[in-house]
Amino acid sequence: MNREIFIARRLFTALASARRLTILSHLKHGPMCLSDFVVALNTAPSTLTQHLKVLVRSGLLATQKRGRLTYYSISEKGSANVMASLQYFTAMAADQDEPSC
Repeated sequence: MNREIFIARRLFTALASARRLTILSHLKHGPMCLSDFVVALNTAPSTLTQHLKVLVRSGLLATQKRGRLTYYSISEKGSANVMASLQYFTAMAADQDEPSC
């Protein structure tokens, strides 16, 4: 599997969850810690922790420790990777002459 497809698979898997998309939408307004998400989403910390791990592993979220708390924010590099992945697949489709079906 080439690098572009590996990165796209990880990103698109992370984006395939409504809960993770909701987490990302809350981060538009700035960094949040786990307790902020618990209140905003009315969801158990253990559930949110698993979703946050997926988003961090995919590169979509960055973390910053402040004392004992970890704050999550949208990663600029992760956002750029999503756009690059979409462009990669769009360019692949545009390069094909005619459909094979």
